Amino acid sequence: MWRVLVESLEHGRGRLTPEQARLAGVAAQTWRAFLLGKVRHPGRFEVHAIPLDVVPPNVGPDVSPFLSRYLLSSADAEVISGDKEVLVYAKLCRILLVGHVVVEAQARWRASRLSVAQGVLSANHDYYRPIGLQQYMNQRAKRGAEALASQSARQKAKLRARLEADLPRLAGSEVFRALRADVARSGPHAFAVTGDLSEAATKK
Repeated sequence: MWRVLVESLEHGRGRLTPEQARLAGVAAQTWRAFLLGKVRHPGRFEVHAIPLDVVPPNVGPDVSPFLSRYLLSSADAEVISGDKEVLVYAKLCRILLVGHVVVEAQARWRASRLSVAQGVLSANHDYYRPIGLQQYMNQRAKRGAEALASQSARQKAKLRARLEADLPRLAGSEVFRALRADVARSGPHAFAVTGDLSEAATKK
């Protein structure tokens, strides 16, 4: 959380209002002090952990055909800012860490709050994910698919070779489980969204 926020303040402070930037600076100082053992609790600048899983097949039509693969296998980090909220977003494959800088209705997040005193997650699994955060993750999934689709034929050939080199391991992996979920929900669009990885395409 601290590193993501500090780098964002160094390179992207312009996206924040002056008051948001001030609070982000306070949050960065607080998290640093906590990491160094100078304070026992980050106070209002809570850190939350949300386990992620594949997308169920009955979600809406606007969901990215790549979303399950993004949720289970991608790493991502950024500071998300809006008119009323600022969150530090750090996704490590199946775990999403969210740092609170400016948050409305913070009590709704209680189930995912990390217990810094005990170092454990809450036993309550009713995790709160606001619609804005869900939309953001869907957009990041779309960008991830676009990045794969933009690869050259040579890069796609290397990826195809790596996948074919260890098919039994791939079949039991989280990546394959996510792919199956994307296919179950989106059909052939799950493949089309990342570009053609067929042998013919990778030989171009």
